Amino acid sequence: MIYPNKGRLLVKVIPDVVKKGETKGDAAMRAEVIAKGSHTKCTLRDKVIFAPYGMDEIMVDGEKLIIINEELILATYEETKSDTKVKK
Repeated sequence: MIYPNKGRLLVKVIPDVVKKGETKGDAAMRAEVIAKGSHTKCTLRDKVIFAPYGMDEIMVDGEKLIIINEELILATYEETKSDTKVKK
């Protein structure tokens, strides 16, 4: 497992929101936190919306993951059956 340095998060992009890793311009992306560095407010399994710049893509066991600074997180959310609620 990869553990990011302080202030960074390892996230997995949610595939049904961003298809094939493509975004339109500077559109925000959605992902799930799978590992976190020390001194971060996000918790594991948080679903986040983040700015799509300043990120580093890595491949782990054939899966593309992204390391981002927590400062790029715009919001966390939880999915419901009818819609998406923003938590922070």
